[in-house]
Amino acid sequence: MTFKMCIILSAFFFYTLADAPVHAQPPVHSLSSSHEDFVDIAVYPHVKLDKRYATTNNFCNEILDTDAYSCSLHPIAAEKFLNACEILAKEKPGWKFVVYDAFRPLSVQKKLYQHVKGTPQAHYIAYPSYGIHCYGFAIDLSLIDSEEKKVDMGTDFDNFTKLAEPKYERKFLRSGELTQEQYANRLLLRSIMKRAGFHQLQREWWHYEALPEHVVRAKYKQLD
Repeated sequence: MTFKMCIILSAFFFYTLADAPVHAQPPVHSLSSSHEDFVDIAVYPHVKLDKRYATTNNFCNEILDTDAYSCSLHPIAAEKFLNACEILAKEKPGWKFVVYDAFRPLSVQKKLYQHVKGTPQAHYIAYPSYGIHCYGFAIDLSLIDSEEKKVDMGTDFDNFTKLAEPKYERKFLRSGELTQEQYANRLLLRSIMKRAGFHQLQREWWHYEALPEHVVRAKYKQLD
């Protein structure tokens, strides 16, 4: 058994100890297509949670997900994210990932979509049946530096404007609406995640997926 696999298994079983606080129990969602269990990445090294949908600090201004203490991914995505953690630790000692969301219950995806349905922002939230978060293969995240300060990416999470879209970065860099530092910070996050095996959604600098959408939808099932 490899060291990485040991870390993943340790993360999965960490909160199953009898003396673990009840509120810290991670969600375990069985995949009917593969009968594997999701992995709680909250216990990974170099990770801090800021689960926006488990608070009112989100564009809906309400709590949509009551599980604020754990954050899970499909094992394939979880192993890739562990690789990303190792790369970050090596290249930026003391830095951490701040995770806004990972597995998202289908019921939460439906609530998010209802808030933007029929508005100009509707294309920023996936239609529920297409949400890759609901399969456990997507993660929303940013970076925190060694002083525990969030790294400036030019916009906050869930900023539904073109300024948050990677495909417009060079345009905003030329106009001065995105600084060189902000652009470099996005490139750093992107480089780490891509080397770990993720690809980025072109509408959101914070959103990464572990497998192509068509593969996920063909092989796995959404969960609530």
